[in-house]
Amino acid sequence: MILTIGFSLLLGQEIGFEHPYGWLSVFDSDDLQDFIKDLSEAFRLIDFSSQAWDMIDAIIHEWHESAIAIASPELAAAFSAEIHEIPLTKPSAQSVV
Repeated sequence: MILTIGFSLLLGQEIGFEHPYGWLSVFDSDDLQDFIKDLSEAFRLIDFSSQAWDMIDAIIHEWHESAIAIASPELAAAFSAEIHEIPLTKPSAQSVV
């Protein structure tokens, strides 16, 4: 089902955020292709690995977390905020004990 939603989004279909996998709609087509590739590779391992389902769960979880971060206005503001970096200075030989 989740792969079907990914492919549907790639084809330009609208998926509401209320859909259980609506969070996929925050990704652009390149990201969706990467998601589908990651998940498809994990599904191919089901017959060969007892850990394939854990991998599938982990992939979905990580992508879902990324979608939450992308959709968060607070995180978007934090990432776009101007950075005030202070350059580090090389410690002097006297200050190292």
